[in-house]
This record gives sequence, C-alpha cells and structure tokens, in this order.
Amino acid sequence: MPWVMAVMVAMAIRRPSAVRGSLLSELAAYRPGWQSAFMPVRITISGVSEDLRDRLAARAASERQSMQEFLRDALERIASRSSRGAWLQDVRRRKQVADTRVAASRILNARDADRT
Repeated sequence: MPWVMAVMVAMAIRRPSAVRGSLLSELAAYRPGWQSAFMPVRITISGVSEDLRDRLAARAASERQSMQEFLRDALERIASRSSRGAWLQDVRRRKQVADTRVAASRILNARDADRT
C-alpha cells in the first residue's frame, strides 16, 4: 500500500490549503509519524539577549550560513550526542564488564610520563 501514501501526498500538494489539511490529516491517520518527513516543526526560544543573537548571527555569517541553518546544525550536533548521564552509565557498564581495576598512581604516572 505504499502507493496509497504517494497518491495522497501528491493530491495534498496540489490542493488548496483547506483541502490539503484534511488530506494530510487522513494521511497522518493512515501512517502515524509521517509528518516529521514532510512538515518541520518550529522551535521558538524566548529570552535571548541581543548580544547573544548578534554573536550567533556573526558565527553563522562566518560559516556562510543563515542563522536558521547554523542553529539547525547546532541542534543536530547536540541531539546526536549522548547525554552526560547516558555516557556515565555506559562507562560504568563497560567497567563492570571489563572487571579490571587500575590504581590511581599508575594512571598519574602514565599521565606524567606523557608530559615530559
């Protein structure tokens, strides 16, 4: 039935917004979760100082991106990383599986050896 979804999307694109809305609603009922592929969400952040906005705009310009592109890329990078809690839980799990202990003095000696 993938052709049904393709037909519904094609019909929705060619219709006035009122009809398009109802067709898109039908498509959402047919295939939950499809909206993320077709309809991006809007995120609004209030309470941002002018100074911060200006610094972000300057960084976006230095990357030759619009501020929207720059911030979307930054959000993608943030979302792709594990949270600190998940990272710490993963480290603890790997330590438990490895079942080895290294004395702090050995770690410090190895660190100091690299510095000389």
